[in-house]
Amino acid sequence: MKLTHALALVATLAGLSAAHGQGPPPAPGRVPSPLLYVRFIGPAGMRVTFYQGSTAGHEFPAPVTVGLRPGYPHRVKLTGFPDNPTLALYPTLEVRGVLQLPPRLNPADYPAPVVIGFGELQLSQEPTLVTKVVYLENPEMAYATATKPNEPVEVDLRPTDDPLLEARLHGRPMVIVRLGGREVSVDELARSTVPGTVLLPGQAMLPPPACRPWLPWAGVSLYDPLIGSKFPDEECLHDGGDVGPRAGYGPDGQLHGVDPSDAVAEYTDAKGRRQITPSNRICLCVPRFAAFRTEMPLVFHEAVVELGNANGVHAQTQAKVGVPSRLTQQNEQLVAVKGREKPSANITKQGLDRIVHLEVLQGFHVSLGVAEALGTEVVRQLTEVERLRLVKQMELAKALSQPSGVEEFDHVIGTAVTGKIEGLELIRAEWQTREFTIDCKETPHLPEKPLCLFKWADAQAAQIGDLVTFHLKYSNLGGKPITNVAVSDSLTGRLEYVPGTARADRNAVFTTKANEAGSLVLHWEITGQLLPGESGVVTFQAKVR
Repeated sequence: MKLTHALALVATLAGLSAAHGQGPPPAPGRVPSPLLYVRFIGPAGMRVTFYQGSTAGHEFPAPVTVGLRPGYPHRVKLTGFPDNPTLALYPTLEVRGVLQLPPRLNPADYPAPVVIGFGELQLSQEPTLVTKVVYLENPEMAYATATKPNEPVEVDLRPTDDPLLEARLHGRPMVIVRLGGREVSVDELARSTVPGTVLLPGQAMLPPPACRPWLPWAGVSLYDPLIGSKFPDEECLHDGGDVGPRAGYGPDGQLHGVDPSDAVAEYTDAKGRRQITPSNRICLCVPRFAAFRTEMPLVFHEAVVELGNANGVHAQTQAKVGVPSRLTQQNEQLVAVKGREKPSANITKQGLDRIVHLEVLQGFHVSLGVAEALGTEVVRQLTEVERLRLVKQMELAKALSQPSGVEEFDHVIGTAVTGKIEGLELIRAEWQTREFTIDCKETPHLPEKPLCLFKWADAQAAQIGDLVTFHLKYSNLGGKPITNVAVSDSLTGRLEYVPGTARADRNAVFTTKANEAGSLVLHWEITGQLLPGESGVVTFQAKVR
């Protein structure tokens, strides 16, 4: 009976929601992963040992991938270096973020690489602290360099620079690695780790952690009440459309404004006018990691050596040895405004320029007439006309004797009509119009946009180094034929065109040229007419960097 009542209540609530037009909330497009998968990479023979709150470690040969909970520090042990078998390193990892992928993608397929290279092995034997911040690259600010999943781009910074700040400017920080040469005991490794925070290879599930996380991490999206929540875009490589400065024709008659990732089509309509139409924008999920690295050497070191044994003392000897610095470098760089926002517009202000000379000329011609007899002994009888003229002259003299200035300033943009009428007398009236030019030989009409450009890829997700096939379909949706169709696709720095893969199902001339992102602009010129209802497709392959 209770189950029947519960089902009836659910049905009633569903009916009320449908009546108010509010159905169930849609599933999120991307959800944050509960773990950040990290792949440890090092020289051949390196072994990684993980601890989970106890002295019993779990050792695996590198490369090895594990899942780490965000918000916790993780300390591991690295051994088995072929050049130095007795060397042991104890890096500390702070997980600050996780991937946000579509539900059908597995975050374990996109691990964050932590590379222990030759430089870290050398510096570990010196009093130097190495800090490496592995971040998820923003595709719009990514380096136009071909990489491999196990060989991310690493940039060395000055010791005074903050690698975490630089990572936030270029993407989203994921994990901070700190490495030094200090020896760590097994008991300290057990105390510095938290059980339930590392998913080891071969484990199907992870138990709950023993305590709450205490490190800040970017696992929760901020929600704005006006614009809603903003999901991070570092996981997706956007391509197509017309973003930034719009594409258009310059004074030279050439097409400009096709920025990296833009895809547009040109054509000539039935009236001989040149038109431009952009494509849709697609998203290819290809997360790529990079790292910023700093080295902080020991500034001061003091050691005391005691006398161990003395059989005989001949004389007091003092020796001073000065070893000069072998290398001194000083880098002076310009400091500018740093941020992830690109310039979106140019603002030009026009105003009054410097006044070189200003001269106001005013002239009044007054006919005195009978006013010349004022103040004299001449007695004269005035006619009616002369009396009226004398009154007007006195009013004018009174008006000229008073100080006057600017009483009002009007600034009208566009067409404006203002007026004031009192009784039958017009006190004030203004009439302003805008310039309007029209060719009397042609009837004004809305511009026709019959060409449609649609772009898609053969995959929605890929790995670094994969080949992806892109398609661009252009269709004449108008009622008249169009000619001189040309398709331009400017690739981003993360995409590398594979030579010889460009195709077209209609007669076309294909050319390429370099763009500012370190990639190419692909251009197809379609010959012949494109009749109403007809379409064509151009394809090419690109390698994901």
